[in-house]
Amino acid sequence: MTANTQPIDLLLVDDEPLILRSLRALFRGEHYRVRAAGSGAEALDCLARQPVDVLVTDMRMPGMDGRALLGEVKQQYPEVMRIVLSGYAEPDRVMETVNEVGIFAYVGKPWDNADLRLKVERAAEQRRLRQLVQTRNAELKALNAKLEAKVEARTAQLKRAWDYLVLNMLDLEESYRAVVNVLSHVTEQRLPEVRRHADRVARTAVALARALHLPRAEVTDVETAAL
Repeated sequence: MTANTQPIDLLLVDDEPLILRSLRALFRGEHYRVRAAGSGAEALDCLARQPVDVLVTDMRMPGMDGRALLGEVKQQYPEVMRIVLSGYAEPDRVMETVNEVGIFAYVGKPWDNADLRLKVERAAEQRRLRQLVQTRNAELKALNAKLEAKVEARTAQLKRAWDYLVLNMLDLEESYRAVVNVLSHVTEQRLPEVRRHADRVARTAVALARALHLPRAEVTDVETAAL
């Protein structure tokens, strides 16, 4: 086992002690952390205490058989990879189990040691790849949420800046028009003979501009120019 390889947590389930002993011997070594159960109920107890990477179970067992156990494991621990190890020679029954509980592999008894070890290795590898994908998806989701929050904050900041600019422009425009009006009134005060003349010219110019269907901004410019 290399330094960066995690040991495989393996649960072996069979009601025959000799088979469990043989399986324990097969998976002996630091590459595996092996636990064994003699029944489906005992296997569920083991999983409740500590979930595993791979479950290898017999099909024919008294009480809770392998099919019932696999169904419970799929429902409660769907991330656990499930392998059936059985001498149950009924292909239709096996296919029903595959379709119903979604096992990773089926190995017949008597088993080939190399083949069984390889299937367990591949099942553990697939589980860890799934975990890696889930972790990366969660990280991407968190990153997207963070980026969206930053975009929303930046958008709000830009909107506040734009609103401030618009208000300043409106204030500037109002100030400019106020200055124009003051100068116009000052001129009228100094030249009594043209009193209110600028207002009349402005009103007439605005009426002409509106009659020509000029845009509102141009109408305002015409009024200011007339004043």
